[in-house]
Amino acid sequence: MTERETARMMTSEEALRAVEARLSVCARWRTTAGQLVAELSEAFAVVAEIRPERFLEIGSELGGSLWVYAAACAPGARLVSLTAPGEDGSVDERLGATAMALARDGFGVEVISGDSHDKATMAAALRALGGPVDVVHVDGDHSHEGVLSDWRAVAPAVRAGGVMLFHDVAGETGAAEAWAEIRACYGRTAKIARGRRERDGARMGIGVVWQPAFGTTEQGQ
Repeated sequence: MTERETARMMTSEEALRAVEARLSVCARWRTTAGQLVAELSEAFAVVAEIRPERFLEIGSELGGSLWVYAAACAPGARLVSLTAPGEDGSVDERLGATAMALARDGFGVEVISGDSHDKATMAAALRALGGPVDVVHVDGDHSHEGVLSDWRAVAPAVRAGGVMLFHDVAGETGAAEAWAEIRACYGRTAKIARGRRERDGARMGIGVVWQPAFGTTEQGQ
């Protein structure tokens, strides 16, 4: 195993401080992450343990979570955002500002505007990474079939030992239904859920699966 695969797991306090610091920076260009900070910090610690060199985010919206997770990646990591355009056919300008800030920090960044369910668009995103995916964050179409479609498309491209994150898996949502099916296909999974229904609506939640060696479990079937 490489050094980045055996990095020390961050403490919850370290992860929380790192996430809060990142969010305070991107707030300068009016960007935030549409996630609960307590959940995001736990997922951040998981990503930091891997120190990914290739990170894919499906559904970046304003770019806040991309900005946060980048701090857990290896220096100079390749970051690709696959994001559906808005009604005007373009992505939010704040995502563009996030990408420029990440590029200034030495990351290789590419924002691809398109539908993740389109095979050609997903293929372009995977090619842009230049190799097997270390970590993918699925936060685009939250419908049951939408989440399953993204999972089926990207799972075969994730390296053994890599991680897939799925947002909004708590509560009664299409993403939660899809998560129940996805997690059943893996031996090692986790569900990060720190929200309360009365305060956080659907309660959000982040599902985590660790990719096994191919052939040891079902993959994106």
